[in-house]
Amino acid sequence: AAPLVLGTMMAATGLMVKVGSLSQVGVSALLFALVIVLLQLAPWIALAHIPVRILDANTSEQIPAQGITDQVTTSFVFVVSLRAGGALAAVFLTVSMLSTAGLRSFSVPLALVVLGSVSLILQTRSIRARVEVLLSSLTGLTTILVGATLVTRADPASLPWVTLSAIAAALVLVVTNVVGPRARPHLTRIADTIAVLSLFVLIPLAVYLWG
Repeated sequence: AAPLVLGTMMAATGLMVKVGSLSQVGVSALLFALVIVLLQLAPWIALAHIPVRILDANTSEQIPAQGITDQVTTSFVFVVSLRAGGALAAVFLTVSMLSTAGLRSFSVPLALVVLGSVSLILQTRSIRARVEVLLSSLTGLTTILVGATLVTRADPASLPWVTLSAIAAALVLVVTNVVGPRARPHLTRIADTIAVLSLFVLIPLAVYLWG
């Protein structure tokens, strides 16, 4: 799953930009948004791999414990592979989007990267597997770091507001994840709102960059 996701995104970017003569920024932005949505749906995709049967209450059929364990293990491996491939694809698309020659404004592409990264990191609050939490957190933090580095390298004058944006994103993540038990319910609602709004804004921003 990991090579398939990464290879598909790289091939689609190259084909649409070179063969289709489309905007590299627009193509990368749209594919980046699709990757973020795919990573958000990863647990449900894994769950769909587990076959579901409804047994009658009076049935004497035994439930195969080993079979269920194998199915759950296979689905877990699949979702981890999907997250790993999506993480590499997100980093690749971030570089492709923000390193485009002649890009006039970096504010909208960087906002797209930050929103997608924040939504991934906030998703870790509802994930129980440590590997998935690690992959989602590293993906979000890496894309923010790569995006900020590329923007400040191309436009040194943007260093102050890029730094402030990165600090603000870090504060939001710290406050919503490292809090006391009393404040946790209220901040959880705020974090859920931020995550949902980030996803809602993600696709319109990508379509705007598509032009």
